[in-house]
Amino acid sequence: MRAPVLRFVLVPLVAAALMLGCAGTGRSSAPPAQPGAESVSSVEPAHGEFATRPEPVAQLPPVASSGGCEPRYRNGRTGTCIYDQPCRGFGVLERDRAECRCFATRGGCAEGYRCDTRAAECIREDEDEFNRLR
Repeated sequence: MRAPVLRFVLVPLVAAALMLGCAGTGRSSAPPAQPGAESVSSVEPAHGEFATRPEPVAQLPPVASSGGCEPRYRNGRTGTCIYDQPCRGFGVLERDRAECRCFATRGGCAEGYRCDTRAAECIREDEDEFNRLR
């Protein structure tokens, strides 16, 4: 059970670290121009700092769902049940107490949203998870 939670926590952290590393190099990440390709603009894209700095999410141990109150999403998956309360996310242990989370969102997702593991955030419950990230 520990391996899936590690993936959910480590993947966003690694992605954030890579983005910060690339932002500070000053090099363009655009691929080199192919022979015969022509530029669509004579103006170089503006490069700047991120509007906000990503905040790392603490790696917390997972907590199993218990109680039978798990919310069921439209796609057939379920959330978790923490202290007999429905959680639109997953349970983690913080300061010796189970807590509902969806990655960086404390308390899990709001009604009408679900915790999506591919996006590592809350998304609308009716949103298609496979077409969202394309």
